[in-house]
Amino acid sequence: MGSLSINGDAGLSRRLITAVVDQSAEEEPEATWIVAPGKNGYQHITYRQFANAINSTAWWLEQQLGKGDTTEPLAFFGTGGGDICYPIVLMGAVKAGYYVSFVLRGTPFREF
Repeated sequence: MGSLSINGDAGLSRRLITAVVDQSAEEEPEATWIVAPGKNGYQHITYRQFANAINSTAWWLEQQLGKGDTTEPLAFFGTGGGDICYPIVLMGAVKAGYYVSFVLRGTPFREF
């Protein structure tokens, strides 16, 4: 299991997070991005899987809505509680040219 860090690399700290994820997926595709609970215990999600999920989300958004111009908001109604869908939707939307407003049941409206 690999680990990635931007602490020693000034070039990574000045780039968009989506570019950092893409680079991480290319350089160390099997490195663990996150360990998440799954149906059969905990599952290691790699940077390759994370980048593929982001790219698939961006592709789907563009197919359904067209390319955004970064002024169009998308509302994402989620369940909260640390769901790994949030960073995937956020970064996929950014790649497709949108920004996301996360709407959680019982909480005030927030834009990111």
